[in-house]
Amino acid sequence: MEKSGNYPKRYRYTEKETDRIIEILEIIEEYRKTNEVDEIIDCINNELLYSAGEINFVTRCKRQTCPLCRENKKFKSFLKLKKKINEQNGIRYILITFNGREISDLSKLSKEVGENNEIVAKIIRKRSIQAIMLGYIKIVEISYNKYTGKLLPHIHLLLGVREDFKKHWIRKKEIEKLEKTWKKWKGEEIKNAIDVKIVKDTENDIDTVLKYITIVGKKRIMKLDDMEIRAFFEMINDRKRLFTASGIFK
Repeated sequence: MEKSGNYPKRYRYTEKETDRIIEILEIIEEYRKTNEVDEIIDCINNELLYSAGEINFVTRCKRQTCPLCRENKKFKSFLKLKKKINEQNGIRYILITFNGREISDLSKLSKEVGENNEIVAKIIRKRSIQAIMLGYIKIVEISYNKYTGKLLPHIHLLLGVREDFKKHWIRKKEIEKLEKTWKKWKGEEIKNAIDVKIVKDTENDIDTVLKYITIVGKKRIMKLDDMEIRAFFEMINDRKRLFTASGIFK
């Protein structure tokens, strides 16, 4: 564990959020080894003591399974990607979301995520994508529908593309081909199978997309449903990569 210095402007957790963190710790204990859980608990306890004003510094365990260190890592990813994008000239961006099957059984989650990853990898290698692509960011995300009680594994793929991509990529035609390919390789009809957005070439719109795919400002651990938290730890246990960067984003 490492002392990280003073944080006078850090976010201070409310009593309600503190209670929620304690509940989350009980979930974490189901998945992690005792020594790892102990480090995470120390990390969170120090954060709570700081929020209560009892100490003037925090420590970080730097475990990717730690809810608080994960929040920090998300923000660092956002800043790193923003710096990379600011270094580019003549680049446009396309955001594609691929939705998998809804599942209610956690034991099927790893297989579904693996299948989604394999299909997206094949789609990236397609000639129509390779003709315009300069790099990509792939984010595996799992959302929970509290009304159906099911998880939706999906992938956000941000493509960095050539400025003249429209000469080689006819939006409506390519979207139809992508959707047809996704459904074919998934082996079934999937509602709202894909979504494609061409990002406007403005700093504000690019920032908005980066925050969206890095989950900065959303999906904070205290606000997740227990099923979403368990899904995250299932993926960590199975060593699934939730974030991948290639080309101009590396």
